[in-house]
Amino acid sequence: MKVHRIIPGIYQRGHTEHLPVSDRLATCASLGITSAVNLWTPRDDILGNTLNYYHFPIPDGLLSWETQRALEQLSEHIVRSLSVGDGWLIQCHAGRNRSGLLSALVVRQALGLSGRLALAHVRLMRPGSVANPHFEAYLNTLGDP
Repeated sequence: MKVHRIIPGIYQRGHTEHLPVSDRLATCASLGITSAVNLWTPRDDILGNTLNYYHFPIPDGLLSWETQRALEQLSEHIVRSLSVGDGWLIQCHAGRNRSGLLSALVVRQALGLSGRLALAHVRLMRPGSVANPHFEAYLNTLGDP
C-alpha cells in the first residue's frame, strides 16, 4: 500500500477499503501507524476495527467555521499523540485535498509554521495536495501557531 510520509509519524493517502486486508495491515504495522483518520464518507471497517480510528467526513468544498475549529482541535490531538509514539494515517477519497488539509494543520502545529509554509511542506511531500482553492485560502490565512 503506497503512502506518503509527510513528517515522522504522519502518513497521507487515499481510501483503502478496496485494497487487500493483508496489505493494509502490513503497511500500517511496518510504519508504526497506530491511528487513522478518515475524512471521506465510507468507513474502512478493517482499519476501524484494528487501529484507533476517527471517522470525520468533511466536504471537499467550503468549510464551516465549526468544521475548521474541529479540524484544528483534531490536529492538536494528533500532534500530542505523536509525542507518545503514535503514527497516523490521514486519508480521504483521493488522498490529496481533505487529507492534505488536515496534514497541513498537523504540520503547522508540530513544526510551528504558518499555514502557508505548512501547505508548501505538504505539497513537497505529497505533490498535488490541497488543490481545493477554499482549503488553500483557509490555510494561507493561518499564521504561526
